[in-house]
This record gives sequence, structure tokens and C-alpha cells, in this order.
Amino acid sequence: MRIMGILIPEDNTQPPRLVDAGDYAENIKEVLEVRSFDMTVLPGRTLSLYFDAEGAYKVGAVMNERASTFFYQESNRLAGVSEVSETLPREAMIFGPVLVLGGPDSQGLDTSVGAEYIERII
Repeated sequence: MRIMGILIPEDNTQPPRLVDAGDYAENIKEVLEVRSFDMTVLPGRTLSLYFDAEGAYKVGAVMNERASTFFYQESNRLAGVSEVSETLPREAMIFGPVLVLGGPDSQGLDTSVGAEYIERII
């Protein structure tokens, strides 16, 4: 089964793009070029974000402004928070590339990212 996701590069000159995550457990490591990765499921279980959890501690790491801002705004929106700070809190900062997939299905497996998010991110 094909799992489609959105890859958000940390380089703002490279646009986010739709990718076939395939067997994502292996592809995430290859596509994102990370040794370790972390998954954060946003409130409402609609998305899964895969990123290097240790990225902030790496020399020369670049904050992914687009993914960090999206994660912060979307998690607040899904939680029903209407007023959010314009300053990105440290805990919302994501470093390196990010792979966005759909939330887990009833068996706990990720699904393809929804059309709503493809339109909003790409």
C-alpha cells in the first residue's frame, strides 16, 4: 500500500513536495538522512510528523521555519486555542527536514496525508 506524505525541507528555497513514503520506516531514515527520528501526533490524531528529534543538538543544524510554524499553528488550531503567541516557543522548534503523514489508522499504522494538508502545505 502506498503512503503519500509531504516532505518539508529545512531550506526555504526548496519547496515542500509530495513523496511516496513507501515502507516509511526505512524511507524516512533515507530521505531525511537522520540516524534517529521522532514522531509527534498532533492533537486530534490527524497528522504524524517525522523529524530528527536530536536535530537541535547537531552542529550546523538549521531550524525548519515552515514546519515549526505549521506545527505550532496547527496544533493550537486543533486544540481550539484561538490566541497564540507570535513568537515561536522553543518546544515547537523543529530542526532539519520533516515528513508529514496522515495520522494512525485503527491498527496504529500511518496513513497518507489528507488532501486538505496537501493544499495548505504545498
